[in-house]
Amino acid sequence: MENLYKELRSFFANDIDVNDLFDSEAIIWIDWREYDEDVVNYFNDMMDEPIDIQIVSNGKPYGDDIVLKNGNKELQIPYGDEQDRDVTIKYFNDFV
Repeated sequence: MENLYKELRSFFANDIDVNDLFDSEAIIWIDWREYDEDVVNYFNDMMDEPIDIQIVSNGKPYGDDIVLKNGNKELQIPYGDEQDRDVTIKYFNDFV
């Protein structure tokens, strides 16, 4: 993880080219057709201590909700009428 921070620092200090940054592991590319739990797994793959994920039934047409867990901390991502990658990313970031 420390190497990712160094790459980003180098980019913002103009030491590396934007194309090199795009080719690095510091960027997570998300296809917006992906399932939300896959997006969470992409972030988890980059973390030293991954967040536990639980899928819970909610009876809504869009499918199940995602619950993030870490120790005593727990958050059910508050989707509105549909699952949305933006909401998933925002709440995962806030949770971490």
